[in-house]
Amino acid sequence: MAYILLGKTLRSIRDEENRTMQSTRSKFSTLQQICGHIPGHLVSKLAREHGVDGQSRTFSPWSHVVALMYAQLAHAVGPANSVGR
Repeated sequence: MAYILLGKTLRSIRDEENRTMQSTRSKFSTLQQICGHIPGHLVSKLAREHGVDGQSRTFSPWSHVVALMYAQLAHAVGPANSVGR
């Protein structure tokens, strides 16, 4: 049995199969890019207009928006989507 397939050794093939996806860095930069498109004053202005800025105890309106966007991105890019449905 040949252990070299198209210039790849059996060890390099095993290494490729065992690699885990390192998507945290790309998710963060994607999230950062999306946040960059939202005007800084818009979230706090909308929170004041709808009266939710005084209701929160721990999260600022901006932190809440970022957390919700992160959850959406994590679900969209997460490992559950790699499994056939």
